[in-house]
Order: sequence, then structure tokens, then C-alpha cells
Amino acid sequence: MAQSGLPFTILRPTFFQQSLLLFAQDAAKKRKSTAAVGQGKVAMVSVEDVADTAAAVLTNEAHFGKTYTLTGPSAHSFDDVIGRLSEHLGQKVGYTSPPAFAARLVLPFVTGMPRWKSNLVVDLLSALRAGAQQHVSADVEMVTGNAPKSLEMFLTSNLDAFSPWLTMHCRACFEIRGAHMIRRC
Repeated sequence: MAQSGLPFTILRPTFFQQSLLLFAQDAAKKRKSTAAVGQGKVAMVSVEDVADTAAAVLTNEAHFGKTYTLTGPSAHSFDDVIGRLSEHLGQKVGYTSPPAFAARLVLPFVTGMPRWKSNLVVDLLSALRAGAQQHVSADVEMVTGNAPKSLEMFLTSNLDAFSPWLTMHCRACFEIRGAHMIRRC
């Protein structure tokens, strides 16, 4: 990039808080969540913070040539995330973390994902397990002037997505708009 002579800024976001919505249906229907992350901690970032940071770097030449790692304000294990979710829901949601080899075997059958794609997912989860995204950065606040959104804020504003009533309605009744799941019917 630098050798091209073009102005650039590199944004490196960690695991998105909104990706937790991929686990919402299991949390709501089965009261459990499965992810091959073990006890690895992740400094999850909100996509809203990523968008705010991108807007800031695109409108200020002072950011050209820099690299920013975009994280939330603290790192959490998936076990901690599910524990907090359980507290908010007022009922226990279980968490299971299978070994990577088991996830590689089962994920394509459970999700319908092609094997090449499920292998990429397991590779990402294995990196999270190893702590690849546990570092917390101050870059979001430094660039935007605003503190990054916390995991607690995400869970509170998206609690309905993890609630059992979601399973009583068709999936077509919901859409993800920004960082929120919106009920349409």
C-alpha cells in the first residue's frame, strides 16, 4: 500500500459484537450456545464504532499512512458473554466449547456451510481461543473522540434477539438494522 503512493489508512477491527447475533437463535430456542473458542478473550468491537472510525479517517488527512486496531473497551471470554446474557435474561444459557477438530467435522452438517467456509470459521475461532484478539486498543476513542461501545451496551440493546419469544415468530419478521434486531411483524 505504502509503495503505491496513494493515501491510505488501515483499519483492523476485531470480532464484531454484532456477530454474537449468529448465536441468538440457539440461545433463545435451546438455551445454549456452542463456539470452539474455549476461554480465549476477545475485545469485541461494535460495527457502529468501526463505521464512526472509518468516517473520521476519511474526512481527516492526518490519519493517512496510519494503522488502527479497533476494539471494544474490554476483552471477554465467550463464557463471560454467555454468563452476562444469562443474567440479563434471568435464566441460564449454557456454553459449550468443542475442540477445533470436532467443530471441523460437525459444523458443515449443523449449519449447511460448505466445508471450505466452515474451516475458515473454525480457524477464526481457534485464533480467538489462542488470544489473538484479546488486546484492547484506545484507537476508536483516539480517532473519534468517543469511547467504544461496551459489550454490556450491545447485550442490553439486543436482548430481544436472545429471548425465547423470538422463536415463536418467523425469521422473516426480523431484520438486523445497524447494531439492532428490529421486529417487523
